[in-house]
Amino acid sequence: MKIYLKIGFVLFVALEKIYLNRLINFLFYLFFFEVKIMIKKNVEEMLNKQVNAEFYSAYLYLSMEAYFKSKNLMGAANWMNVQTKEELIHAMKIYNFIIDRDGIVKLDKIEAPPSEWENAEKVFEYAYQHEIKVTESINNLV
Repeated sequence: MKIYLKIGFVLFVALEKIYLNRLINFLFYLFFFEVKIMIKKNVEEMLNKQVNAEFYSAYLYLSMEAYFKSKNLMGAANWMNVQTKEELIHAMKIYNFIIDRDGIVKLDKIEAPPSEWENAEKVFEYAYQHEIKVTESINNLV
């Protein structure tokens, strides 16, 4: 019985050293080496355009929110507020993607969105058409 315990202990120590050694190597690699995947310039340019498109979308939805608030349509205003935040999240994800790959983010000026519409239905039609356009630009990235 004692011999089995000794063999078991030796195996345990050996395995522990192997796994500990792997863990140390992994941690060393994580802390002292950075592996970055660079992006091609043409991809960087397309992603920069998409960042700006997402910021414009946020700007547009913020304008729509203001319109709805001016008409005392608070539910629709809240919905546009949620859309604004979502577009900002999209923009920042792409922004960080570029940065994480040592790319250069180039922010262009944001065109002023419309601020007046005939009625609430026209606002939603405009938002729908805009979403189709943005989706096409995302699809063109692939």
